[in-house]
Amino acid sequence: MAAVPAPYLQKALEGADAYPAEAEPQTAGITTAILLAYAESRGGRAAVERVLELSGLLGREAELRDESTWWTLLQKHALMHALTHVLDDPQATRRAGSFALEAGVGTPLKAALRAFGSPELAYANVARSNHKFSRNSRMEVLVVGNGYATLSYRQVLDVRNTKVDCLYNQGLLAVLPQLFGLAPARVTHGQCALDGGDACVYDVRWERRSRVARWSPTVTVAGTLAGAAGAAATFVPVAAPAGALALGGAAAWAGSSVMASRRRRADLEAELDTRVRSADSLRTSLRQLAGELDTDTLMNLIADGARKAVSADAAALLLEEEGSLMVQRASGLGAKPQRALEAWLASIPASADGVQLVDDTATVPLLGPVLDGPPPLTSLCSAPLPPAAGQRGVLVALSRTTHTFLPQDVDWIEAYAAQAAVALSNARLYARQQEMARRDELTALGNRRAFDEALDAEILRFTRAQREFSVALLDLDSFKAVNDSDGHAAGDRLLCDVARSLEGQGRATDAVFRLGGDEFAVVMTDTGTDEARLALMRTATAAAACDRRVGASVGIATCPADGLVKDDLLRVADARLYEAKPPRRGGRAPDDRP
Repeated sequence: MAAVPAPYLQKALEGADAYPAEAEPQTAGITTAILLAYAESRGGRAAVERVLELSGLLGREAELRDESTWWTLLQKHALMHALTHVLDDPQATRRAGSFALEAGVGTPLKAALRAFGSPELAYANVARSNHKFSRNSRMEVLVVGNGYATLSYRQVLDVRNTKVDCLYNQGLLAVLPQLFGLAPARVTHGQCALDGGDACVYDVRWERRSRVARWSPTVTVAGTLAGAAGAAATFVPVAAPAGALALGGAAAWAGSSVMASRRRRADLEAELDTRVRSADSLRTSLRQLAGELDTDTLMNLIADGARKAVSADAAALLLEEEGSLMVQRASGLGAKPQRALEAWLASIPASADGVQLVDDTATVPLLGPVLDGPPPLTSLCSAPLPPAAGQRGVLVALSRTTHTFLPQDVDWIEAYAAQAAVALSNARLYARQQEMARRDELTALGNRRAFDEALDAEILRFTRAQREFSVALLDLDSFKAVNDSDGHAAGDRLLCDVARSLEGQGRATDAVFRLGGDEFAVVMTDTGTDEARLALMRTATAAAACDRRVGASVGIATCPADGLVKDDLLRVADARLYEAKPPRRGGRAPDDRP
């Protein structure tokens, strides 16, 4: 091998003015993963390490193999030049492109292309596929027909074309028919931007019959005649040459048929494997949704998962609030684009409230802000949440490039929206059940469990911020007399009246709880003992006013003055409550003791 040149990261910088947008990643990790997979298949681990070293990317292999990452043109070109040098092969990047099917990457993209059903339709949509892994280039279909296609490729930035890019494109275009069990296409590159053309033009031709199903009499007879003659000699005493030739042809046809059958089976297995891996990837993401019951966390997962499911640059989950769809969670989307999405969805008639595909957001005036970025988002697809969500909603995915979303992407967004609806419904049901478990059935105040949680939270808050707080225990005096004279229904009404009175008299930051029977509690944040006493005097007076036959006694404890743990605070508050009870002839009534 020739002497090692300077690292190719520096070599690619020659004429650095060719990379004006160097800070902006332009190439998806699917490309870098293919290049490294090809290097390893041809030269083993040593070749991979050497390519990384020469390209200035040593130590970043895991990122380069991650399809969700994006890389600059400079880094991609450095990697391509280093690959060519390490393998000592001028055609290395073309062969790497042809290796894309074997590289084990881009499974969702392969499945999406195969879903078109034929090379013709796949080539017709190859521009959308290109946008999945390149932000700096545009591929256009000039013509496509029965077994042929012509495509152009141009840079959209002021970046020079490179030979390694041209070769890589040819390799990728050649393998597309193999997704359908056909032989690789023949790709010719008659016009190249490196020669001064406006764009690179690729002519693609492929055989519409499977390579393995074809049978060549010349080759087959020559290869099988001896075996056929031997077989004839065993069973036929006198074998004429014509008979031998016919037998040879029949054996060859049978062998070819078996080979074709095996090949078709292999193709079906490969397709099934691709679909299974795509489904597994989506299933893993959906399983995360199904296993999450916290609504806030779930909404974050939905937005982020939708973005990754279709390799989008941004995503948003919108749910209806007061008759309008509002962004609840967004991934990679700024505030202004979020408002633009809300306005755009509000303009869509209810009758058309289904899947929406916008290939160029510049054609929709209301979506103008999504073009402002950063980054500018030039295409989107959206799907409504089914009724299972319990409220109207929409899931939106957006991309930096126009005409990005393939039909399968739209299907996946629909599937994701459907699962998100179910997950949201489950999370809301769980939240309601949890809330009910923390609520007093009679008064709808928080119950003892909720009180304990609130008190624990305030103690934790004090340990972090040193902000004092008070807790008050309130008990109704002579409540038993109401039950005895008017019945329990009247007692229940009185308890509800007291609960409303306590809530009405307190501050917005105070939390009121019913602990059981005629016992209540109030947690007052940022409140000292004196302030709490004044507040509770008003509260107790209001509670007692609900029925002239009862009064209210209050005991207050303040953290940290009266204790730093829950048991100490409750013990102090309980003792002060007992002291506050009015004296009665013969002592205190049993029902007056909390």
